[in-house]
Amino acid sequence: MSVVAPRNRRLRRDERIAVHYDAGIRPAAVQFEVRDGAGALIGRVDLAWPEVRLAVEYDGDHHREREQFRRDVERLNALRLAGWTVLRFTADDVLRRPERTAGMVIAAFARLGRRSRG
Repeated sequence: MSVVAPRNRRLRRDERIAVHYDAGIRPAAVQFEVRDGAGALIGRVDLAWPEVRLAVEYDGDHHREREQFRRDVERLNALRLAGWTVLRFTADDVLRRPERTAGMVIAAFARLGRRSRG
């Protein structure tokens, strides 16, 4: 993906997903709701591969605001305690380093897939 955007431009959902499709990665779910063992909502993740409990999140500038950051940390901890691996990326990661970003997702998926098969 060769799109270059101004630093303050918000990524559209299709731009975020396109990085993964360009690399041959098809997310199993978009805006996936992760629930705990009792069925309570932990949170919604941008992209997910539930079979290996891998989530990809895109953090825009609003995630740097104090209250949003606090909520993000709380949710990230809950996702990890529920057994999820969460990769977090910025707009720069997606727009300026899409190959590196996709490579990290592929590596995590491969590692988790091997672990889930025993």
